[in-house]
Amino acid sequence: MAPTVTGGCTPTWPTGAYRAGLSWCASSCVSLGLEPCQPKPWRHCLTEADVQAGPIPDLVNRDFTADAPGAKLVGDITYIPTWEGWVYLATVIDCHTKAVIGWAMDDNYKTPLIEAAIDMAVRNHRLAEDAIFHSDRGSNYTSTQFAKKLQKHGLRQSVGRTGICYDNALANRSSRL
Repeated sequence: MAPTVTGGCTPTWPTGAYRAGLSWCASSCVSLGLEPCQPKPWRHCLTEADVQAGPIPDLVNRDFTADAPGAKLVGDITYIPTWEGWVYLATVIDCHTKAVIGWAMDDNYKTPLIEAAIDMAVRNHRLAEDAIFHSDRGSNYTSTQFAKKLQKHGLRQSVGRTGICYDNALANRSSRL
């Protein structure tokens, strides 16, 4: 007599029930002509884009090289624990030289923090016309306020995909202290 599977891989036999492993369930499903499926695990994502932001393209496509200094920039925010609480460090990195060309620190990670880092980069370094600034999709980087700041400086905005750390790998790697 064949078992009936009830409630997620617990086959019930005429004499009682027992728990079965995933591989047993998968092979049993195959032998019965059924296709086992494994749902993808739910993943929590901390990155929330600004709901008012329009579509922003990925102009970098994981190519963190540049032909000249000031042509392609990446940015990120790092949290630094201190005795008095968290300090937030926003950095702007030149993809050609791999140097930090702009930075700012504050006790919060709101949009003015990253604006200050961009302002330092523009003030202290010569940037190419139509340079690209690439970041993650955090709400401060996708905000209308930050987009206006980039436009003011003649920078094109670029963001990676949500939750994919490789899309901003250079900035993420450089943020490790």
